[in-house]
Amino acid sequence: MRKRIIKYLNSIEKEENIRILYACEAGSRAYGTETAESDYDVRFIYMRPLRAYMSIVQSERTISRKSPFSVEYHGWDIFKAFELCRKSNPALYEWFCSPCIYLKDEFFYINMKQIIYSGYSLQVLFRHYQSLAQKNIKELKRKETGSKVYVKTFLQALRGVMAMRWIAKRQSLPPLSVKQLADGDQYIEEMINVLVKAKTMDVYSKHIPKESFFNEMLNSLLDYFQKHTSEPEGVDVQELNELLWTLLKI
Repeated sequence: MRKRIIKYLNSIEKEENIRILYACEAGSRAYGTETAESDYDVRFIYMRPLRAYMSIVQSERTISRKSPFSVEYHGWDIFKAFELCRKSNPALYEWFCSPCIYLKDEFFYINMKQIIYSGYSLQVLFRHYQSLAQKNIKELKRKETGSKVYVKTFLQALRGVMAMRWIAKRQSLPPLSVKQLADGDQYIEEMINVLVKAKTMDVYSKHIPKESFFNEMLNSLLDYFQKHTSEPEGVDVQELNELLWTLLKI
């Protein structure tokens, strides 16, 4: 599948007259919660020739494709990616944490990782994962406990809460893998194993807690985060500009 994905990315480059600077896997296959039937979610960042950016008619800032073999491709133009980076966009952060990279320009990759890890807002990421957790916890109340859809929703809620815990306790950007997010907590590790097994085997599981499991954990994390978190200065816009100008050779 990897070869097919790279070949398709190369075909997008030719069709759109772009250069893909970075392409990775996102979603469940990046989180470590996929099943054999899980779709592939390929995400990429690209740039166009300089003249395309000097045109009166602006080019599209996104490219989306759906190919055979259940692969979805979605890419952002470098200007869109940099603007979102400036705002500490969580999706962009997760792309650069992906364990599965299909294509990368080494210079671009190293510089983007440096910019993200030195300037991304813990506040923005914490609130994002808080929203992810609360949304899925709310959804759990509408689903049959232990069913396949309940398991998937519970995993998303747990991922959000664990990312919140990582940020609050470690005061650093969280990893993407749910098993890494467990951070040595044996109870959580065992729960993840049960959830992933239930999702993979598509079986009903009676060993998964109800949504009330999250209540006390959420409240304590919110309180701890507010008391202990200090913000970095933020993403350096000049660094982004310098990287952009270097890539465009201007």
